[in-house]
Amino acid sequence: MVQGIRPKAAAAADGPVRELLQWRRLFDTKMVELTDYGFAAVTRLKVDDQLLAEVEQLGWRLVVGGAAELPALAAAYRSASALRPRVQATGTTVREEELTWSVTGLLGGEAGGMLASRLLAPVLGQEPERREAQLQVLRAWLGANGNWDATAKDTGLHRNSVRRQINALAEILDVDLAQAGTRAELWIALQFADSAAITGAAPDNGTGA
Repeated sequence: MVQGIRPKAAAAADGPVRELLQWRRLFDTKMVELTDYGFAAVTRLKVDDQLLAEVEQLGWRLVVGGAAELPALAAAYRSASALRPRVQATGTTVREEELTWSVTGLLGGEAGGMLASRLLAPVLGQEPERREAQLQVLRAWLGANGNWDATAKDTGLHRNSVRRQINALAEILDVDLAQAGTRAELWIALQFADSAAITGAAPDNGTGA
């Protein structure tokens, strides 16, 4: 299963019939459908680097799904569709077989960096030394599932100091750390905190650009 994402600046310039014939030729299949995002194709060809390069030279990007038997094509289409937003956001082709099937793997570096920049902005905008100290405590506390003693041992801080810092972080970030969903979002954001900090994330003070 292959899904092609149309370049924003090129919307079927040669007409739908010629576009359909082009994809049938390239992927050696009649099972091609034009869609609102580009096209979907079922092919027996291996989408190798040469074929991929030819498609990308036309400005297109692909979701290349894994091999599937006929009864599993519907599921393969759904899997490919789930990856399409990542291609649209990053502008890069995605091969399903090369992905790490985790939240962070599927999210990708760019979207993950945006998440970290948004959720952790008040911390990321601080001086490097203070920022790293606070991120270390938050990462340790979340990794220990909120256990104060385990966090104190991991960070070398006193238990009461850990509690004070976590309470301060909850206030700085304006979040309720008693909520499991909030803790999960912060844990994911922390996986991309370093790249978000490098890009110069700063708190959103509402002044705009």
